[in-house]
Amino acid sequence: MNNPNQNSPLSDLLHLKIPQFRYGSNLIFGDITLDLMLNGWTGLVGRSGVGKTTLIRCLSGLERLRMPLRTVLMTQHDQLLPWKTVIENIILSDVLQRKKPDYNHAQTLLYMMGLEEHEKMLPQTLSAGMRQRVALARTLYQEADLVLLDEPFSALDALTREQLYPLIVEALRGRTVLIVSHDPQEIIRLSHRVYLMSGKPAQLRCLEYTLYGKTPRFLNQPLVNQYAADLIEQLHKELP
Repeated sequence: MNNPNQNSPLSDLLHLKIPQFRYGSNLIFGDITLDLMLNGWTGLVGRSGVGKTTLIRCLSGLERLRMPLRTVLMTQHDQLLPWKTVIENIILSDVLQRKKPDYNHAQTLLYMMGLEEHEKMLPQTLSAGMRQRVALARTLYQEADLVLLDEPFSALDALTREQLYPLIVEALRGRTVLIVSHDPQEIIRLSHRVYLMSGKPAQLRCLEYTLYGKTPRFLNQPLVNQYAADLIEQLHKELP
């Protein structure tokens, strides 16, 4: 397997075919294909309302599409149960499936997130950044083949995002990740491959960006500024 930080041949891509999706009489998108970077990050951008969240919910199995892969979805809202402790929120998937929870694994993830002293605390006692780290630990606990991130950082301030980027990149190393974001810089800093979703019905277009180097990329890297500016221009073209 090639390094996902370099250009990869088709053999290093996960090829997905997604059937058309309608909401009532409206066709949100037709039959589309999506090639995700195996063991790397693929970014998805598009204007609000174009269908990005619908697409990612289809991939997660929440909107009728059955995926052959184990998937897990993490959103901008941590969706922690307020009456459950941190550790109880992390093992929730096993509890719901009536499986024996792996507390050792959950505690290892808490240690990775720097939250080992908070396992018995309730979510409302934690900061927003800490809650997102709990949500990430819960995501990793499920050990899915495909990790779907739908605006996971949009509710956080800039400093908290900067603290979480390297943590999440390291925690998801070796996983196949699809991230949806409205932030062009975020997409360029984290992704190895980028898609633009546009039109009505929506279509996907892979942008020919040469994304290399260790992620998360620094804000002052020339390629970050260059491609982020191009992404903004591409999105501007989609204005009615």
